[in-house]
Amino acid sequence: MNLTSFKKKLQEKSIFYSDSVLIDDMPSVVGYDKQFRWSWMATQLHTFFIASDCGDMPITNIYIEKHLRSAFTYTKSAYDGWPRGFQSAIGVVSILISDNVSEEA
Repeated sequence: MNLTSFKKKLQEKSIFYSDSVLIDDMPSVVGYDKQFRWSWMATQLHTFFIASDCGDMPITNIYIEKHLRSAFTYTKSAYDGWPRGFQSAIGVVSILISDNVSEEA
């Protein structure tokens, strides 16, 4: 998978996305989806899908955690809806694209 195919998958699902984002100085695509369910006690879930192309950079457990923190920080700054709390939540799905993933990762 690469960022182009990730954007295509988002388009197929009618998920809004932006592709001019840098997460940890790496080109990234950010998808955004909002879901509302009565079964969630009338809660809105704002999900951000962040895919970053890491090129040949080695992906380790430490970098996965760093990227997830950076993605969550970006998400908190990009979200401008209701305050997070009882009936409003945000979620982040972090996706790293690389040919160099360590065995423990």
